[in-house]
Amino acid sequence: VYEWGAEDPSLGAYIAGQSLRRLFVDAAMLTNGRSYVLTLHLHVPAAPGQVCEGGVCVGGATLDVHVNRPPFGGDCSVSPTTGRELVDPFTVSCSGWADDHPPILYKFGAEVDGQDVLFGRTYETSQTLYLASTSTNLIVCVQDAVGGAT
Repeated sequence: VYEWGAEDPSLGAYIAGQSLRRLFVDAAMLTNGRSYVLTLHLHVPAAPGQVCEGGVCVGGATLDVHVNRPPFGGDCSVSPTTGRELVDPFTVSCSGWADDHPPILYKFGAEVDGQDVLFGRTYETSQTLYLASTSTNLIVCVQDAVGGAT
């Protein structure tokens, strides 16, 4: 028998498969930047040759899990705010971003015909783009070294 648990009572209700060998946690219930302690208590029949009290071996483990928080504290701006499609350059500039897991990477792009189009990752904090008339929004993805993104 496997019994999974969490020190945070609010998380315990979202642990699935409490009697299974694997633990499933609803990621939507985890808070960025927070730590959680997960526990496992198990009771298994003794294998041939094992000596356990009452023929049942008891064990357990504790796992500390830290949930990464994405980059924070910065902002991005665009200049100019209006222009002619495919003629005028638009420069997107970002500043003030911080993170616990540097380096910070940036992906710049635009929403085109309802689809997000992002260019490759860069360490540069600004990018110049030429936009089509179907581009409705500029997009910036700010990402840390372990994949946390905002």
